[in-house]
Amino acid sequence: MRIKIMTYNIYRGFHSKKHVFEPERLALAQQIVVDENPDVLCLTEACYGGLNKHGISMEYQNLFKFPFGCLG
Repeated sequence: MRIKIMTYNIYRGFHSKKHVFEPERLALAQQIVVDENPDVLCLTEACYGGLNKHGISMEYQNLFKFPFGCLG
């Protein structure tokens, strides 16, 4: 049995340096993940697990349609 693990550096949680959401970056990442179809997806530089100091919260498990999620 093989397991495909993918890491993806999403750089600021798909937000600009001024904390503006960049939906085109999210859409491209979603398509790449669909194309690669990993069993495990590891996201780095994600704002996750509730609101950060800029009021940003991202639900990556839902955004990438994974059945399970884990805070690292």
